[in-house]
Amino acid sequence: MSFGCPNVVYFGQAQLERLGAEAKNLGASRALIVTDQEPGAPGLSEQARAALAGEGITARSYAGVNTERRWPTSKRAWRHNGAAGLTW
Repeated sequence: MSFGCPNVVYFGQAQLERLGAEAKNLGASRALIVTDQEPGAPGLSEQARAALAGEGITARSYAGVNTERRWPTSKRAWRHNGAAGLTW
C-alpha cells in the first residue's frame, strides 16, 4: 500500500484554525487526530476536532502515542480507528 500527502507547515498563533479548510481542500471527509497525552498543551485535540467539524469533516482521536515516533504505535492508532491512510 502507498500513501502520499503534501507537506504544508503553518507556523504561528491561531494556525490550528486553518486545519478544517486545509483538510477539505485535500478532499478529506474523515480525519484521525493522533496525539500523545498532551501534558504541555491540553485542548489541542478538541480545537483540531472543532476546526475539522466546521468544514463538515468527522474526526476521531487516538491519544495513546509515545513521544517517540515509532511505526508500531502509529500502526496501532491507525487500526484502532479504521483510518484510510497514515502520514507523519
